[in-house]
Amino acid sequence: MNFRTEIESSDDLWRYIDTQHEGRFFQNLSLLGGGLTESEFQLFQKAVDICARFTKSINKELIPINALTRSLISYRAIKDFYQSLNKIPSVLEIGPGSGYLGLLCGISGWRYSSVDVTKSLVCYQNSLWSYAGFKVKFAEYGINYQDSDFLQIPWWVWADLKISLPEREIVAANHIIQEMTPFSLSFSIKRSKEIGAQYITAEGLGHANYINNLNIIIKNTDLIHNNPINNRYQSVWFWKLKDHVTTIPVDFDLPLVKTAFQKIKQYLINFILKYKFIRKLYGNINRLKSQKVFRDNTREIQDKSLRQPNVVFNYTDIIDFIQSKKVPFVSDDELAMKWANHKGHI
Repeated sequence: MNFRTEIESSDDLWRYIDTQHEGRFFQNLSLLGGGLTESEFQLFQKAVDICARFTKSINKELIPINALTRSLISYRAIKDFYQSLNKIPSVLEIGPGSGYLGLLCGISGWRYSSVDVTKSLVCYQNSLWSYAGFKVKFAEYGINYQDSDFLQIPWWVWADLKISLPEREIVAANHIIQEMTPFSLSFSIKRSKEIGAQYITAEGLGHANYINNLNIIIKNTDLIHNNPINNRYQSVWFWKLKDHVTTIPVDFDLPLVKTAFQKIKQYLINFILKYKFIRKLYGNINRLKSQKVFRDNTREIQDKSLRQPNVVFNYTDIIDFIQSKKVPFVSDDELAMKWANHKGHI
């Protein structure tokens, strides 16, 4: 998808300030029930101040309104769920993106670990979290960070079962469950269980690349919370990991060895997908298949701790606060996307 995964210097950090969630600000607030609670608004103010100062320090002053408000959805769900348990969350996030859920966790004083495979995003996360004053440690190969409250775990350490990692109780897997290879998802569930994980949560399942990954989740967990399809508020899922997680099922999406026919078939699909209309149709079909798989294998259930709270600060309050900072809040990427959409390119 031409997403830049390499980073050469700090001069490139600006590319990742508000990425992968362009144009979702108002949708995010809608999913938050139209606003924020008093404590959430105070947290949001602190996060905005940090982001404004940090982005200025990398010569691209900007408030990441899209990615930051998206992270508030997951943050609220985790906080409410753990308040009902009378516990403080300890979070492992797989694929943190620009790192704003980690930022919210750090401000709140929660124990947090992250796992990522994308070099550019790892660099952005580390820069942001370090600027925020968190005692970020990077788990270099062979070094034990059992006592770390805020830890970045590179993929080569995550993949090495001989290396002990700090315990974390809940895994945040936002927008990645259907994007990880089946092997990676299956391994990560087992690895998470080994470091004390009891729950998995996701506020989005990701692009439907591997729709059978939902079967891996279903076979290894018990569903706690799944909003009805027609109720878009608090669109999050919560699962409790079973005591014994299983290995990868046989019905995963990609075979170990592709036959000549499968290679030809994939080549033809890639060739056809060069056409915009067919690419959109293909994506919509995959999304519908994904929704069907999920509906067929889960029931609608709502945990009482994840019902809509009484919001105190509405759209106007939030927008007024953002504008009061007198800092740009629309990224170059979002401007380019709006232009391309207006001109009919997308």
